[in-house]
Amino acid sequence: MSWMQCDFIQISPVWADSDCNISPPIGGGLHPSQGFQYPRQRTKEDVRKGREAVGLVEKVIETVAQRQVERLETDDQKRLEELHRELELEGVEWDSKYLESLNLLRERLISAEIARRLKLNIFNEETTMLLLMAAAL
Repeated sequence: MSWMQCDFIQISPVWADSDCNISPPIGGGLHPSQGFQYPRQRTKEDVRKGREAVGLVEKVIETVAQRQVERLETDDQKRLEELHRELELEGVEWDSKYLESLNLLRERLISAEIARRLKLNIFNEETTMLLLMAAAL
């Protein structure tokens, strides 16, 4: 059986046998109306989901939050600008949910930092008391 190209069936050529019975080329490649979807361009949403899937956004948010906790940054505008700038550097399009994630992470990190400092203060006070007691003997 020989194969020929039948242009009269559709606008784009379709492979057919000598009786013009349509058969797909080996490896697929059918027209969308026949069930095959051609690869499409990736949308911004696809790229965003891909970056979120590999954890890029979370890494950026965590890095920014840690820096802001170290500085005890309180200016909301500065915090927002820093996050926006870091996301832009990584090629991530801004989304308001990222600021919410940053704020939640900052709160947790600040609480942990406060707890750490309180424990250190208590330890220092206890150590001082023990030294004073030992010196009094």
